[in-house]
Amino acid sequence: RVQMSGKPFVPSVFPLRELVADAIGDARAAADAKDIHILDAVGDRWVLADRTMILAVLRNLLVNAVKFSYPGGVVHITSRALGDRLEVAVTDHGIGMEEEQVRTLLRSSGGQTSRPGTQGEVGTGLGLTLVRDLVLRHGGELKVTSTPGNGTIVSFTVPLTAAPTDLRLRQIVEAE
Repeated sequence: RVQMSGKPFVPSVFPLRELVADAIGDARAAADAKDIHILDAVGDRWVLADRTMILAVLRNLLVNAVKFSYPGGVVHITSRALGDRLEVAVTDHGIGMEEEQVRTLLRSSGGQTSRPGTQGEVGTGLGLTLVRDLVLRHGGELKVTSTPGNGTIVSFTVPLTAAPTDLRLRQIVEAE
């Protein structure tokens, strides 16, 4: 968290799909160990964001979703346009949280006690605090919706943009 807070904010235009693939790769070993499938349905969306920061956000959300999912479960990562913003959501069907736990997570400045995962996995309790801070640096919003025993949806917004024109033209030419 300290390393990321001192890092300069360097936004660029890029396809979100690339970072989602990297984040899924980072969570793959933990997901495979629990026989959890991660389904990528973000589509071909382009964002204006800091790559390193959004990768950290995605990685934290996917690792948490796997941690709190039951073996054999599924984690979904989706996106939808909301005007000039892109909402990205990570959904699990795991242990979920009580409303008060969600409020505490969203209020916390870090250092809260981490709950163990479905197979006793441990954490630092700083992941969601880092995610919130990085999303706020993008002018975004972090939302957590959860139901005990039914899972959690964590979503965040980042600036949405169109693919650069020269790249779109190159893709059309390559397709022909």
